[in-house]
Amino acid sequence: MKRVLLATTILLLVLAFAAFAAEPAAAPEGGKGLIGYGVKAGLMLANISGSGADSLGTDLLDVGVTKKMKIGFGGGAFLTYGFSPMFAIQPELLYMMKGAKYELSGETIKFKGDYLQVPVLLKLSPQTQGKIKPYFFAGPFVGILLSAKATDGGSVDIKDNLKSTEFGVSLGAGVAFPMTKGAVTVDGRYDLGLSKVAKSDKVTDDNIKTGTISFFVGYNFK
Repeated sequence: MKRVLLATTILLLVLAFAAFAAEPAAAPEGGKGLIGYGVKAGLMLANISGSGADSLGTDLLDVGVTKKMKIGFGGGAFLTYGFSPMFAIQPELLYMMKGAKYELSGETIKFKGDYLQVPVLLKLSPQTQGKIKPYFFAGPFVGILLSAKATDGGSVDIKDNLKSTEFGVSLGAGVAFPMTKGAVTVDGRYDLGLSKVAKSDKVTDDNIKTGTISFFVGYNFK
């Protein structure tokens, strides 16, 4: 089921982007309909929370452990559909690197989960004077686990210890810099995981959720 959903989502978005790229249209009057599509990439600071996060749900990392954010990268594509000059909905398809980093007795252990994340964002664009256009957004997301590994010099596959999907909400803001054609966008967001990502039959404490701060630079082809 997961593979079917993944393949269907990717196929639909690829076909949509191909169609719009092949026959660009002017932005609809009144800000309604398809008003933009583009790509973005950036840096993310990933971490995990919950009672099971301090020891990653096991009894192996109980004492003297320091948990820190893990730096990762991500990116993807988006479509923007306007309802009015101020309000729009923006579905996205993003590759996200999540996880955390642990330091124990001079040793560093990194846990990384690669997700295909699909947010559906409500976007608010205040009508302002000037070339710089601010915007705010919020909405739910679903994340599909692609792979998961633990590294401490070597690499161990831990995908079987994690659930195949997670759910959460994204909150953020950004600015758009209009160009002769399209616009450059810069935004920051916080993705708050609401569902537990660890399997209860694989770990001692499955209360582990993700939290990711992301900074993206993109281009809106409009």
